[in-house]
Amino acid sequence: MSTLPTPAALVCDMDGVITHTAAVHAEAWKQMFDDALAKLAPDAEKFDISTDYLAYADGRTREDAVHAFMASRGVELSDDEITALGDQKQGYFEKALEESGVQVFDDAVHLVKRAREAGLPTALVTSSRNAERILQAAGLEKLFDVRVDGHDIINEKITGKPAPDSFLLAAERLNVRAAQCIALEDARSGVRAAFAAKYGLVIGVDRSDGDPDVAQGLFDAGADRVLADVSEIDFAFGFSEKHDTPRSTVFAIDGMNTDKLSDLETLFSTANGYWGTRANLPGTVDNGTHYPGSYLAGVFNRVHSDLTDSAGLVLESEHVPNIPDWTYLRVFDDKGAQLMPTTANILDSRLELDLRAGLSRRFLRVRADNGRRTRILIEQMTSIHRKHAAALRIVIAPENWQGEVSVRSAINGAVENRNVADDRALTTRHLTRAQGRHVDKHTTLVNTRTNQSDIAISIAARTDGLGEGTPFSEGELHGHDYTAAVYPHEPVSIEKIAAVFSSRDRAQSTPELQVCWELEQLGEFAALKRQHSLMWSAIWQVYDTSLPAGRTDALALRVNSFHILQSIVKVDSGMDAGLPARGLTAEGYRGHIFWDEQFVYPLLTSRRPELTRALLRYRHRRLPMARALASELGFRGAIFPWQSGSSGCEETPPVLYNPRMDAWMPDNSHHQRHVGLEVALSVWRYFQFTHDGIFMRDVGAELILDAARGYASMATYDAATGRYSVHHTMGPDEFHDGYPSAPGEGLTDNAYNNVLASWVMTKALEIYDYLDDVDAAVLRAHLNLTDEDLRRLDDVSRNLRLVFHDDGVLSQFDGYEDLEEFDWEGYREKYGNIGRLDLILAAEGDSPNNYKVSKQADVAMLFYVFAPDELADILDHMGYSLDEGAIQRTISYYRERTSDGSMLSQIVYAWAINGYSPNEAWPLYQQALEADIDNEAGSSTAEGIHTGVMAGTVDYVQRCLAGMSVRGRVLRLRPALPDAVDNVAFRIYYRGCPVQVKAAHERVEVRVEDDAKNPVTVEVNGDRRKLFPGDHVEFAVA
Repeated sequence: MSTLPTPAALVCDMDGVITHTAAVHAEAWKQMFDDALAKLAPDAEKFDISTDYLAYADGRTREDAVHAFMASRGVELSDDEITALGDQKQGYFEKALEESGVQVFDDAVHLVKRAREAGLPTALVTSSRNAERILQAAGLEKLFDVRVDGHDIINEKITGKPAPDSFLLAAERLNVRAAQCIALEDARSGVRAAFAAKYGLVIGVDRSDGDPDVAQGLFDAGADRVLADVSEIDFAFGFSEKHDTPRSTVFAIDGMNTDKLSDLETLFSTANGYWGTRANLPGTVDNGTHYPGSYLAGVFNRVHSDLTDSAGLVLESEHVPNIPDWTYLRVFDDKGAQLMPTTANILDSRLELDLRAGLSRRFLRVRADNGRRTRILIEQMTSIHRKHAAALRIVIAPENWQGEVSVRSAINGAVENRNVADDRALTTRHLTRAQGRHVDKHTTLVNTRTNQSDIAISIAARTDGLGEGTPFSEGELHGHDYTAAVYPHEPVSIEKIAAVFSSRDRAQSTPELQVCWELEQLGEFAALKRQHSLMWSAIWQVYDTSLPAGRTDALALRVNSFHILQSIVKVDSGMDAGLPARGLTAEGYRGHIFWDEQFVYPLLTSRRPELTRALLRYRHRRLPMARALASELGFRGAIFPWQSGSSGCEETPPVLYNPRMDAWMPDNSHHQRHVGLEVALSVWRYFQFTHDGIFMRDVGAELILDAARGYASMATYDAATGRYSVHHTMGPDEFHDGYPSAPGEGLTDNAYNNVLASWVMTKALEIYDYLDDVDAAVLRAHLNLTDEDLRRLDDVSRNLRLVFHDDGVLSQFDGYEDLEEFDWEGYREKYGNIGRLDLILAAEGDSPNNYKVSKQADVAMLFYVFAPDELADILDHMGYSLDEGAIQRTISYYRERTSDGSMLSQIVYAWAINGYSPNEAWPLYQQALEADIDNEAGSSTAEGIHTGVMAGTVDYVQRCLAGMSVRGRVLRLRPALPDAVDNVAFRIYYRGCPVQVKAAHERVEVRVEDDAKNPVTVEVNGDRRKLFPGDHVEFAVA
């Protein structure tokens, strides 16, 4: 919520917020309930103050509390019995009150007095019928203008908390709208009531002395903020000078570090899978500190850049274009001082990513050179309720001055692609000149087109809260100017609602007409935010993967989950968009699609498999281009390119910029031919988890078969070894693109590629056998598949060559063992961060091809992709074996020789090492978990999040720590937790059945939810059981 246009009233609960009577109530309830249970249900568990008071009594009427608690113990009571027990509790309470008196919370009393001084009416809402007596005893009977208590609930015949009735009655008696009220509540039932009443701001009051479960419970109930001290709440913004209670659903940064702003604009960006917008300060332009950027999924544009002088070529490249900036909004005072945007004279700054609500929030306190101090709140979201919509709310609150503010709200069409420093030498203009139109005195429309792909883009924005504006157009900046009177501590709220359509969208006449219609349908910010936040709450119920509450890494895990979810949540098969390696947050990798999706699919498949299906269809539509690439290279089947964009053709650039030598150097990573294998892997994993036979028949089978045929076609038989070898390829490690004597020509027999290819070929044959005769005949005709093709798949899968070192270590490729060792210590001492050794060595006239070095995990990827027993089966099929000792030596060997120049490296090595040493793996996992969040020197977070790493860290919890996998029709769990983690918990959808899992060191709990369609066979370390809907079973971990 947090949608206060102007706060009009402060409404407080009593017990636990104003008065410290909760403990007295709790003791009275316990005394009464324990006496009653001794007579009515002597074997029932007694009343536990630490859990039962909050769950059944706090915030409820006496009658509701008696009914709820006794029902939890299986005791049904008549109305008369309920009333009698409530009266008995009241007697205990009154006696205790006489003996101990009433204590108050000074911070809340101070806040209410501040509100009254500021002219805000105040109300008390409590279920207690003792309110008048308690307030008198505390000397606070004149503190509130309106009181709604337990007597009113009875007399007015309304429902008590968590129903909204009592809060709505308080607003009615105060003669204010609920949306303009601030509520303070310490009970979850009360928070739910205020939330249901649609109060503008609901603040949870945490009196638990730091118990993270209490704070999280208040947030889960609907609190916008949770504070331990409410004395300094800002009535405009609802935050305290004293920082919020720590929680695991808000990622916050305090202070304004201008060196990190571009990184933070990425981290706090919002998206929905259709489009995304960076969290730049509204009104900024690309100036080296800020970088406004908005991006549409699936929209690309191709440009030519003359690099004749620097690289000897004209480079053709495809990019995701930065579209016109709808967030442009500047604020000035009547002395000409620019209040926003500014990075000067900032007295206080806080940036938040509210994961539960799905929005970014920024608080600023600025002082102009003229001495005027102003508070500013900025909220931004990209709607998942209306995927074409995004919105801003900006609240301006002068502290020590009054006068006028001037506001310029516009859409800036003068945007280019300049986010990535290495690409600034390329052609950066991707759009035609923006044409603006003032639809009315609040709304601006801008039309443009991509200048090569000719995609029409229309974006419109409506500014509300300031009256009518004066239209203006200056170059490609189109908008309205507004003025408004402002007074000290009286906030002015500005709302900016935007919508975008492109000619790629379906069911429209033109983007211009559709965007105008869409904007007319969009209500005010509060309504958009409410629907958006409710949908995010539903999403978290499906996707939340948790570490124990209170851990700092639990927050990092949710940040990573949030970014993955908002990158794809509105993706559907009709969009025809893939998953960019950097999401929709910036321009890194030019928006191209790589192999990172394979790290994302397991998370999606286990929660929302339809998203995996939609993204795999994107690959399927580009299968003809993959076949064309295979044919161009002289092979059958399909070979997917290393980088792709709009059409699926090879987009890997032939050169990359080396800033260490201020020159372009060759990029031969197009030799990576494993992407098609990973697409096939993802299809099979999707099929395992869903058993979606229709998808396999219509889409999956030919993806797997053609990927298998493509790689089998690349294999050549070597009579000397009696095996098939594959030449001129690269594995995931980009440092080695050839041999010392033949750089750039690829390598022979990469182990990861060959093992994965063998597995894909066996699955291709399994899928062919799985299809019925008619479907198999159709596919055979469609692919021109012959018996010889099938025989070759079987032969090659069994006889692909692997190379081993003398000590049994699996060689990354043929000849790796012959390379020179590298001076790791010397180079770290000389250069510090040596992640990009390829750039360092090139600047020295050397090459990684000469050394035993890797940019990232390569061979170790096998231990990420396959469970240990699964990998053993594949190697056995190929005629090889790798015992436990050899596995550990192999992983350790390459770990010592890897520079971690890719963020994916740490999560893959953590995964591999966790198989035999969870405690050793855990620090690596934590590094991967916070890779984008920490954005240390050398990080490229400013150029976009790393979707593969973020998804991998979430998937690590379920498939690595909990050991989840599927073999045949069995859901397997084999926990391997480090000492630092007590347990992990998550919820999955396995073959249409919702299943809850909690894995700990000594036990695993599995619950098949009541609405599951089928029984689920679960195996924990060999203990296999069939669980039916509603079953909740605990397995011992041997």
